[in-house]
Amino acid sequence: MRGFNNKIKSVYRELKQKEYIQVIKNKLVVTEKGKLLCQAVESQHLLTSAEMTAKWETYLKKIGKREGNQENFITNIKKFIVHLLEAVPNDIEKLNFSDYQEQKEKEAEKSIVGKCPKCGNNIVLKKSFYGCSNYPECKFTLAEHFRKKKLTKTNVKELLEGKETLVKGIKTKDRKSYNAVVKIGEKGYISFLLLAEAILKNEIEIVVVTDHNTTKGIKKLQTAVSIITRTYPTYNIHPHILHGVEISAADKLHIVCIYDHEKESWVNQWLCENIISEKDGSYQHSLTIMKDFNNQNIINYIAHFNSYNILKKGSHLSGAYKRQVFTKENTRFIGVKNINSVEGSKNRLLTDFNCEPNFLLDNDSHDIDSVGKNNMWIKGGKISFKMFQEALLDYTVSVSLFEPNFEQKSYIKGLYIQSRGGDRSFLTGDKLEKDRDFFLTFSPSMNCLIGGRGTGKSTLIDMLQFVLSQDCDKQSKLEFLCNHANAFVLYVLEDAEYIIEVSLPDVLQENRDNILQYYGQNRENRYGYPYNYNSDSIKEWTRSQYTKVYKVEGKFFKLVDKTRILEKMFDRRYSVNELVRTADGEKITEFISDLMLKNKNLPRPNYGLRTQTLESFEAKLQELDKYRRVRKDSILKIIDDFNQTQVGKLRICYEQIDRWEVPDFESTLFKSNSTLNFSFENYRISKRDVADILYLVYQELGIKGFVNVILKQNIPNRYFILLKNISEENFAKHENKWRNNSEINDSNIPYLKTSIYSLIANSSLLDELKRVLKEHVANERLFLEFNINSKETSQHLDILYKEVSVLSLGQKVVAMLDFLLAYSDYSKDFRPLIIDQPEDNLDNRYIYRHLVQQFRDVKAQRQIILATHNATIVTNSMTDQVVIMESDGAHAWIESQGYVSEKFIKNHIINQLEGGRDSFKHKMSIYETALSE
Repeated sequence: MRGFNNKIKSVYRELKQKEYIQVIKNKLVVTEKGKLLCQAVESQHLLTSAEMTAKWETYLKKIGKREGNQENFITNIKKFIVHLLEAVPNDIEKLNFSDYQEQKEKEAEKSIVGKCPKCGNNIVLKKSFYGCSNYPECKFTLAEHFRKKKLTKTNVKELLEGKETLVKGIKTKDRKSYNAVVKIGEKGYISFLLLAEAILKNEIEIVVVTDHNTTKGIKKLQTAVSIITRTYPTYNIHPHILHGVEISAADKLHIVCIYDHEKESWVNQWLCENIISEKDGSYQHSLTIMKDFNNQNIINYIAHFNSYNILKKGSHLSGAYKRQVFTKENTRFIGVKNINSVEGSKNRLLTDFNCEPNFLLDNDSHDIDSVGKNNMWIKGGKISFKMFQEALLDYTVSVSLFEPNFEQKSYIKGLYIQSRGGDRSFLTGDKLEKDRDFFLTFSPSMNCLIGGRGTGKSTLIDMLQFVLSQDCDKQSKLEFLCNHANAFVLYVLEDAEYIIEVSLPDVLQENRDNILQYYGQNRENRYGYPYNYNSDSIKEWTRSQYTKVYKVEGKFFKLVDKTRILEKMFDRRYSVNELVRTADGEKITEFISDLMLKNKNLPRPNYGLRTQTLESFEAKLQELDKYRRVRKDSILKIIDDFNQTQVGKLRICYEQIDRWEVPDFESTLFKSNSTLNFSFENYRISKRDVADILYLVYQELGIKGFVNVILKQNIPNRYFILLKNISEENFAKHENKWRNNSEINDSNIPYLKTSIYSLIANSSLLDELKRVLKEHVANERLFLEFNINSKETSQHLDILYKEVSVLSLGQKVVAMLDFLLAYSDYSKDFRPLIIDQPEDNLDNRYIYRHLVQQFRDVKAQRQIILATHNATIVTNSMTDQVVIMESDGAHAWIESQGYVSEKFIKNHIINQLEGGRDSFKHKMSIYETALSE
């Protein structure tokens, strides 16, 4: 029975789907189409006969019982179908179709809801959407629902007429109702709310609305964004809608203009006076449009540049006209649809017109699907038109056509210092509440600490260094830091967060005589104890006793191996004085070697030190030149790779010094220097005389010749003749002293030789020669040369490299910092770089060309934290976070912090680093004539 019911349902669905029947007020009614079907088969008795159906059923049962033949049954069915195909068409021709056609026309009229806005044909309801009757030539469609709310006939009618319509009763996820004003977009989507939703889903924070020849869409999109964010508060951003317009110029170019809302009335007035219609655009050519908007300081540029052929000869624009358009004044920016066309367009503009614009990506979103495909990334502070404008003006640092790859895998996220209380802590969290804890968050890129002298910049850096490395160079500094309580650094390392905690002992807590008692000295509290400050001991004690490192795992903190982690996090802080001392002395070789050659696969400097015999040592000497050549080539390859990135700025030089030390024969052969004046083997020569002769052999034959004659026991006779002469001279001068000793003559020289060779064989001469070899192999020099003509000047100067050690103090600082920053990218050492006041003793002519450019390049990969008084470094490096510090002498605090382009930060920079507004204005007036040329 169940199977029968299912069969009935299946037949019912089929008849309804084919429109042979329909349900009207809960009654099944046969349609005109169904009536025609009945009339068509009425004359075919076999088809409508119940007896025939029963016979088929009976025969099918026989087949199931294997009493009937399946092939015979199918053959008969085929014959029956062929008969119907031949007979039924003739019967259908005799039928009256007028009622069916009339019903069909009525139903079609009922389904028409309006005219297609695209082609003018009828729009009809098709199942769950509205479509054009001219399909497939016209593919216009309109959804039947908006946000699951069915559109009314009035909604649909108004939408098709291009009007806005009010959709009522839309439900939010929490079942709250709201109304929305919507309109059809170009492809039939209900545009503004859907566009706003797409913007939010793509997390686009700045949107520039540039409709063709009108500004009407700006407020509509602003309203739509407000509705979506109010209705769905789960979105994390609220897009900032900037004002713009795309003007179709008379020369067929499109000019995009982006302006502050304060310029809205001027822009609308210009459009009213110069636009013929939204469809036709302006009768003004692009050059006039650009000049008009430039006069108002409104950003403007040619859009979709890659879509035109205006750079080709024979284009619709003349050469003279193009030369006027593509000037540096008129074309600061160019818009393109495809990022791949930037390079080619840039080269053509530079070659043909000496024009170097910055390129912007046109999203040109005519539909929802294209939203988010041609994004740009902008760096700035609080989002506003001013921030957007300043980012474009500092394009190289603040704008990217590609999604930025923040490569900082290692950076300081924040510093927290507990107050000691009792008005003792210098760094405090608030200028009014002095006992509040101090805290500061850092940008992963570049941070500049600015403020007057004594405002806590260096103290903050000292504290950072102490927490990260436990380094403290002076006892007075340690005592000052310990006026604060525990200090914490939140650190990000390879996408994991760590907390470094360093406990600072309270000197006043136990009335100890000296802070060093908290660091392992005089723990018995003895009177008159000789305290000794040693920074290495302080570091070791602090790390073992007062430092803990935790890995943040959700809400939990896991204690980890601090030594291993801390070494990955931080190397050292660089002070200018330290760098100058390094540049002045021999430490430069060690400094460069530590930075450039550490962990490199170089020939080991312990060449020949494992030899056990003079024979093997001699063999090593024969291969020494080859070894040094290989080592030199290896080192040059490493430093040349680096030097190629710094052409015209600085270079590392390497040289091997071919100088041999003289072995210490006295100590090696005779052990005690007190017996050197005694007779050697009872001859009239002293032990010193023998050592002197060996020195002479070594100096005249060289180390290779010396080892060779020692091995062969073949020291030339002239040296023994010389010993004979010394013997005679000694006796002549001091006869009484040498009377009882043997003279040296031809007969006993062979015995003298044997004695000397025996002395050498039984000595530690091999060890001394290996020491000499080691010194020789290590006798190499790495040094830095700096292009002293790489500076800001009105003249063109050739490259002139000079060794850093002979430079002026200011040049040394620039060169060393330059090298330090450039090395980051080369070595892939992206641990935070902390520098204290790099401009001290700095030559200002080199700051912009060297330090600023290096800071810009490095900060994308390596966090920089520096304390500075130099406005050029702060502003031209486009510092990601400027921290302004203030002090009342007893305490220091953070007055403000923010991105360098923000207005309030600029005011602080002017006040702190430029001497105030009046001073800065005076500078501007003085420099104005020079800058205007």
